[in-house]
Amino acid sequence: MALIDHLLSTAGLVHIALMFYCAGLMVRDELLLRILILIGTGFYLSYYFYFPETPLWDAMFASAAIGTVNLTLIAIVIRERTTFTMSAEDAALFKRFGVLTPGQFRKLMRRAEWRSASEHVELTRVGERPEELYFIVSGDIHLEKFGESYILDADKFIGEIAFLEGEQASATTAITSGARYVSWNVDDLHLLFGKFRHLGQAVVTLLGQDLSRKVASSRPTIRQKSE
Repeated sequence: MALIDHLLSTAGLVHIALMFYCAGLMVRDELLLRILILIGTGFYLSYYFYFPETPLWDAMFASAAIGTVNLTLIAIVIRERTTFTMSAEDAALFKRFGVLTPGQFRKLMRRAEWRSASEHVELTRVGERPEELYFIVSGDIHLEKFGESYILDADKFIGEIAFLEGEQASATTAITSGARYVSWNVDDLHLLFGKFRHLGQAVVTLLGQDLSRKVASSRPTIRQKSE
């Protein structure tokens, strides 16, 4: 009972605050850590106000500043872990990019450009190094390789092999009017992945999964063009 009475007293506030700080420093999850530290900061503020004869305004200001910064970062972490504030189009695309976290997806899309084809658009040409990586959201993909012409369904990356290998395109691909797609500048992506290595690894995994799906479903989803 004496311990409980002490913790419920104004003097006990500092010990409760210390417990929350220690608990926060013992967890690995950044969001939980920051929440626990924020709660501890609240108890420190109460202690600085109630325990001394005169409130310790300087200490309260310092703790309030730390708490404000921590609260801002909590909001950022929550945003990075959720799809809040994403547009409907981005949120739908995020669901297709299953290996990326919301935060990684946002970083990737800051370098992206949404486009709609108003006419026939050639994306890659065999023998030339593509300057962009593409993801086709809707519309057919026209592919020419080894003298044969095919039509591929959407929901695929274009130029991913050249991007991964740093080589020339192995096929000529194009989309027709009405297609919706996303593009990234290849050089910008390499700079981005150099800065955020985990994002680069996740995108490489995503591209690898896309290639695997193309190989596994090549027969049903590739339609040879009629002459």
